[in-house]
Amino acid sequence: MTLLKKFLALLLVILAYFGLWTGQDALFEHHVKRFYSNIAQTTALSGGEVIKYVTFGFENFVADIYWMRTIQYVGTHVADGSYSVLEAYANIITDIDPKFAFVYHFSGLLLPNTGDYKSAEKILLKGEMKNPENFWFPSDLGFLYFYYLEDYDSAIEAYKRCVPLQDCPGATPRLVATLLARSGKEEIAFQSLLDQFASAESDEQRDFLKQKVEEVGKLILLQKLSILYPPETQVSELIGKSFPLNDPELSTYLAVVESLIEKKLLSDEKTVLKEMTENPFQTNSYLWDATTKKVKPKRW
Repeated sequence: MTLLKKFLALLLVILAYFGLWTGQDALFEHHVKRFYSNIAQTTALSGGEVIKYVTFGFENFVADIYWMRTIQYVGTHVADGSYSVLEAYANIITDIDPKFAFVYHFSGLLLPNTGDYKSAEKILLKGEMKNPENFWFPSDLGFLYFYYLEDYDSAIEAYKRCVPLQDCPGATPRLVATLLARSGKEEIAFQSLLDQFASAESDEQRDFLKQKVEEVGKLILLQKLSILYPPETQVSELIGKSFPLNDPELSTYLAVVESLIEKKLLSDEKTVLKEMTENPFQTNSYLWDATTKKVKPKRW
């Protein structure tokens, strides 16, 4: 090839590159709308199951491409906190690669921040169905139900599903017991705590569980006492009332709590001591809820 031909070939490559650059620059606004417009993305996104058929065995690679685009999308919407098509992206990626666990986890934790609890629930339930061995999904669902939706029953069931899974946080069983107590299932919570105490492996765990037994055990005793001696507003008004030891259920709870926490809740005359009415986790005393006719702490 002569020098002139080489020069002309190089010039042709440069002109072609310049033409492509100019053309793409002219289409820049179109690409921005295509990739970052909520409406454009929502209408352009196809179902992942369809895309999976044309990946020719490269599902993981294609899912990674969509994941990078998702990260870009989230990054461009951090300022306004709006992620209206995040669920669509997450569904496409997890349709292509159902084992891409972090996508479910990421989306399930980010969507509730926008108030889109239903989408978060759907993607996490999908993650749990596709990856039943992964503790992330029942744990994330438990947090969603408990923290955002205050649905204690659903949170309890989700956390219970987490407990037997590998790497599930060790505090999950204790959290289940607390939620049981909050939802009015104090007796079940109390028995759960006793079972955990019996199998605790460290002094730190046992000390913490003693505190939880004290909290829930006192609540049960006060609930039952308040039926006999309903206070006005503060449960501290039960102090000095006689304790009906002829009630076998009350006597059993009292004996278990006193022996485990190594504190006396009754005087020698079998009257209620101040210790009985103090919440071990809060300085606030227990209150009598006149509407529900139940004793409850100001805060748990």
